[in-house]
Amino acid sequence: MKETRYAVMKKAFFALAAVALVLALATLSCAKQDGLYDGKWKDKLDSGLRTEVESRSNIFSALSAPEKNIDVIVMTSDKNLERFGTVRKKFSIISAVSMSVPASGLERLARLDSVARIEKEKIFYIQRMEAIPLIRADSASSDFGVNGTNINISILDTGIFNHTEFQNPNRIILQYDFYNNNTNASDDNGHGTHVAGIAAGKGTTSYGRGVAANASIFAGKVCDASGACLGSAILSGIEWAVNNSAKIISMSLGGDEDGCSDSLVQAVDAATERGVLVVVSAGNTGPTNNTIASPACAKRALAVGSVKDGSYDATPTDSISDFSSRGSTNDNRTKPDLVAPGEWITSTYINPENCEPGINNEYCTIEGTSQAAPFVSGAAALVMEQYSKTFGYFPEPERVKAILLASANTSGMEAGGFANGGTPYRNNFYGSGRLDVYGALRAANFTANGSVSQGEQKMFYFNITNSNASVALVWGENGTTYNNLDLIVGNGTNNFTAGADRNDTVEQIFLRNVNNGIWNIYVNGTSVSGTQKFFIAYTQDNSPPRWSANFSYPASPANYSKNGNYSFNITWADDVAVDEVLFEWNGTANYSRRLGNLSACGSVFAANLTDLAAGNYSYRWLANDTSGKWNASAVWNYSIARAAPNVSVFLNGSAGNLTIASGDFVNITVISSGESNVSLYNNSSLVNNTLPPIYNIINYTGFAGMIFNITAFHNETQNFTSQNITSFIIIDGTPPVFSDNKTYPNSSAPYGLTCQFNITIFDETNISSVILEWNDTASIANYTVSTFSGSGSRNSTREYYYSLSNLSVGNHTYRWLANDSMNNTNSSQNFSYSIIRAASLSRLFLNGTENNRTYIFGEFANITALLNITGKNITVFANFSGSPEIIAGNNTSSVFNVTNTSNLNASSVYNITSAFSGDENYTASSVTYYLGLCPAACSASSESACTGGSKIVTTYSCGAPAYQCEPSPQTQSCSSGSSSGGGSIFAATVAAAANTSATISVTSYNGRITVSIPAVQANASEIINITNSSLPITKITISAAEKSANARIEIRNASAPAAQKPEGEVFRYFSIEKTNLSLSRTDVEFFVTKKWTSENQINVSTIALNRLSGNWIRLPTLRTAEDSANFYFNSSVPGFSYFAITGEKIKTEKAVPQQLEVNGTANNETEKEGAEKTENLPALFSALVSIGILLIIAAACFAVYTSRRKKIKGDKDGAQEQE
Repeated sequence: MKETRYAVMKKAFFALAAVALVLALATLSCAKQDGLYDGKWKDKLDSGLRTEVESRSNIFSALSAPEKNIDVIVMTSDKNLERFGTVRKKFSIISAVSMSVPASGLERLARLDSVARIEKEKIFYIQRMEAIPLIRADSASSDFGVNGTNINISILDTGIFNHTEFQNPNRIILQYDFYNNNTNASDDNGHGTHVAGIAAGKGTTSYGRGVAANASIFAGKVCDASGACLGSAILSGIEWAVNNSAKIISMSLGGDEDGCSDSLVQAVDAATERGVLVVVSAGNTGPTNNTIASPACAKRALAVGSVKDGSYDATPTDSISDFSSRGSTNDNRTKPDLVAPGEWITSTYINPENCEPGINNEYCTIEGTSQAAPFVSGAAALVMEQYSKTFGYFPEPERVKAILLASANTSGMEAGGFANGGTPYRNNFYGSGRLDVYGALRAANFTANGSVSQGEQKMFYFNITNSNASVALVWGENGTTYNNLDLIVGNGTNNFTAGADRNDTVEQIFLRNVNNGIWNIYVNGTSVSGTQKFFIAYTQDNSPPRWSANFSYPASPANYSKNGNYSFNITWADDVAVDEVLFEWNGTANYSRRLGNLSACGSVFAANLTDLAAGNYSYRWLANDTSGKWNASAVWNYSIARAAPNVSVFLNGSAGNLTIASGDFVNITVISSGESNVSLYNNSSLVNNTLPPIYNIINYTGFAGMIFNITAFHNETQNFTSQNITSFIIIDGTPPVFSDNKTYPNSSAPYGLTCQFNITIFDETNISSVILEWNDTASIANYTVSTFSGSGSRNSTREYYYSLSNLSVGNHTYRWLANDSMNNTNSSQNFSYSIIRAASLSRLFLNGTENNRTYIFGEFANITALLNITGKNITVFANFSGSPEIIAGNNTSSVFNVTNTSNLNASSVYNITSAFSGDENYTASSVTYYLGLCPAACSASSESACTGGSKIVTTYSCGAPAYQCEPSPQTQSCSSGSSSGGGSIFAATVAAAANTSATISVTSYNGRITVSIPAVQANASEIINITNSSLPITKITISAAEKSANARIEIRNASAPAAQKPEGEVFRYFSIEKTNLSLSRTDVEFFVTKKWTSENQINVSTIALNRLSGNWIRLPTLRTAEDSANFYFNSSVPGFSYFAITGEKIKTEKAVPQQLEVNGTANNETEKEGAEKTENLPALFSALVSIGILLIIAAACFAVYTSRRKKIKGDKDGAQEQE
């Protein structure tokens, strides 16, 4: 039976629906199978990258957001990932690469089986003395004879400056800049140089003394000048240091607290596994807990926090620094491992002017855990050298770590509350305690190592001789490996454990006040996968107290001082605790800690002695510790020199010489700090001999002009030297003496100027009065002078000065009169001085210009004359009528005149003169300028026909000297068919259009065009052609709204506005302004050069004129023509304002990156299969859209079918009714 077409449509609909359903199920099944919805691949991303992916999870956001590349570090077993992005570095220290990947390609990369983790490239930051003796680095180095020789310390920081502390010989033996990829790792910040000096400064000065003064230095620059350190650069630095056999890597940087599993942490663990000790600053984000950042949180890193060294404030030594980061880590491991001094540390620097405070132009004081870490790096170098000298090989990193932890000083953390019943414990503030270099070198002889498996126990033993000891257990493990080893120390009666800590790789037991004898050390493999290697180190007190920093105040030799105080200080340190301290003076121990006549501040002890006689002494210190061990210091000599008796003689209450008049009485006083009689002599005659103070009164009558010696003499004693002092008494009989007369100005001055007169006067006593006598032809005036410079004491010279004003013109004389305190009078010679007439200055301005000026016929000339003298008349002359005549004048100081040049003759030149005739006080003066008058307008420009590719363009202009319209022909290139207005934009001539009124004038000057319109009628239109201008305007067509007179239009080149700029690229800015003109319509025609559009890749169809009216408004713009050089446009403007011609760049489609062909390796095949399995979100979206389109088509077919079916049924029903 034949099917109808409706039946076919019905079947087609159901077929399409079935296909759509199958496609939907298949797509969803594939998506589910490929993991599009499982999201497991996101677990391989760090938090920063997960945020990036989730921000693009919305399909429409993913399609609309611009594609961008992300810098990442990929942990992968296969490093050939070039097809996924740009690979910058393939690392060998860990299996990873640094690369740049498109954001949309992250999922595809993460789904590779070879990829374990992807992290966003991170920025880390540098973590911005009595520390050396505190950690006992100086005594350790000298006593053990080690200084870091043959040990390489790799400083990964901002680079290292070639400082004198690293030279002679040069100890920076290797360097590389990983930030800029070159072999010059010079420091441009200062931080790297500072930490290098702490670790290995030679000690040229006390400021530059480092811990390991002869260690070799690797300078790895991984940070820029601002202190920002790129993660991939740090990774490269670690790899470089390991490959070049560094023993120690020191990193004073960090910053990422996002877990502790990033690439940098893995690199630290990998470097340690390859035999390099990695020391890292703990961070400066304290005092908050859980702030240990990467890479300090790495299991195998030796993380270092900061404590105070007690050198700059009252805070106790070894107090934890507020800024020092605290543990624990995110997986509950104890950090930091150790602390060291980190506050106010002075070391080498590159630019101390930028450092507060800078010292000696080469050193700087800074604080931070950055400064604490290199102390530990230097200490590790000394331990490695000492160990290799003893055992013949270098110790493993974990062995060195165990030595440093076991030997740490615990006094600070015990005082900080980290002790139970007097026994300290490892904690998240101090770790194992504060670095003790001396103790570490001693502990280097007491280590052991071994390995355990699950359930296995290893035993060691050691002898305790002084009731105190410390045992540290350290093992190394990487990544997510968590082996649990337990440490037990016991003697059969008492057993001590370190406490349960499943995740830590360090256990430590401190023993206090236990029985001496043999003790056992047990290491249990409580929970071990495979076999775990471990190291132990132990230390105990076998040494007596050690002294350092002996000093006295005042320093020897001191000067005797009656009832003087003398302070003697020393620092005592001990592995346990200092008990008794004695101070022995001249062989007798009269001062002790127990007697209470010694003061103590921490480990510094002081003996204070008073009233010591002058002489030579000796002293020493003695001390014992709580273990009963005694030690004595060296013997030092101390000398006290005899003091000067400080004899002083006072004459009438003043020290020094005295001048008196004959018949005066003199009071003589002698004082002294000495202890014997003083002899007083008057001209060798003994006046008195007794203990000071001595008082005498002597009358000097009848001794005018004589001098007397007054001498006091002190004899030598045990505590004082001999001394004599002499003063002079002068009997004055000499009047004042004049010299060096000076005037300002010299010899003469112009009228109206203030004049100064100076004279120098000497007198043996005091000058009591000075008078300036001035002879002014008609009268004599006396002026009392009181101002002077110089000493006011006896037997002195003074310079007196006086100023006179408003002196009359003419020749004058003057002299000086002076009187002293002894009533001796004198006068100087007569001096001459002249006052001359002052110069006048006449000035002339033509329309504001102080020079000759050219005017256009009909223009108004504003003439201004000025005189520099107030109250004097000035006159203006002009030869407008043929001979000079006064046009303005007899006004004081200034006159003004306005002349209408329409009343003068065009093409003429006139003289304008400003003059002052002078008087008895001022000279005459005058100035003349020329007024040149041009015709009202010159003829319009004209051009010849274009012949042979050139034409002659003639323009007309007026100016000096003829002031007539002169032609100026120019030959220009041309071509047939070129549009008008296409001339060079750099020429500077304009002309009124031929169809405009002949009275319109167009002038051009310096990028400005002025159009003058004497009259325009309402509704009249004027066309103004502009050719060969520096402006991009070719024509302006205006329609007047109403009748106007004396109208003007000005067009200027303009610069970019400061406030805002229009959209697009700007060809040119210009402005149009009008005066006395109301417009109903204005059209502006302009051009844009083809050269500009080509060089800037401008889409010509987007070129438009923009007008600034509050905001930039794009105006309708029509392209009208073009020639070989330019495009021409027309735009109707609603008003004059600020304009810009703009265009938009040609938009280019983004190139779709081609899939690179993959070589057929096993790993690449795996990645290819993984890539084929995945579909990104846009692909899924396309599939869903296709399914949606099929469903819409099917629905449409069904709707048509149903409608048609109803119509057929209706037709059949109607037919049946008709039957």
